[in-house]
Amino acid sequence: MHIHTQLSYREHARAYKDMAQFIVENPAISVGLGLLSYLICKIPFELFALKMTAYIALISLVVCVVTTKFRTGSLSGVLSELSLQQSLFLPVLIGCFALSMVGMGVAGWITQALQQVSAASVPISNMRFGAMEAISVVLAGVLVFVTQIMPYVLAHFCKGLSLSRHQGEQIWYALLKHWKNGVSYTPIALISGMVFTSGIDASGYIVTLASLYSTFLLFIVFNVHKAEKQQSMNMALTPT
Repeated sequence: MHIHTQLSYREHARAYKDMAQFIVENPAISVGLGLLSYLICKIPFELFALKMTAYIALISLVVCVVTTKFRTGSLSGVLSELSLQQSLFLPVLIGCFALSMVGMGVAGWITQALQQVSAASVPISNMRFGAMEAISVVLAGVLVFVTQIMPYVLAHFCKGLSLSRHQGEQIWYALLKHWKNGVSYTPIALISGMVFTSGIDASGYIVTLASLYSTFLLFIVFNVHKAEKQQSMNMALTPT
């Protein structure tokens, strides 16, 4: 199996192009993912644990649906893909929910303590975001995409390809060593920065875009082709 981690700018652009083409050619899937993203955006941050768990479920669904459609040209095998991947995403969902519940409790306690100590603090609704804050949000977005979403999408690929956790970690480290891979997430991070500074919750759409791009980027890394090129493939995500 040839694994290509030293990607060029042209290959990053190709990942975006393939992603855009997939979105246009599959309107039903695009609308479905858009609707799910919208529903997740509507989950209030007071239900932090549920919102975080929904993000994880959304990423897994994006990977399974897109890889099945991209490889085979249909969604007939998506249930098999989900069944294969459930041993990966179910523990992650449970762990994410549990940790988020603990985090909510700690955050609530800290918030109450800060409100008691500093009654003169500036309300968040009155804050103004400057250039430095916007840049910080963009950099934070890139960091989250590269260190959280991409490795989770990679874990799904490794599961389907029967690669070990150690092999997956080596691939991720190899991708991290090439700064171009991180910089390639900047367009999505810029969108997230503009949305964040405007005060609109579009986090579900941002997670969907980052998951889609990570998936198409890894298609190039693992040399996965579209359905019409299936005969030239020497591997598949779901073992036969």
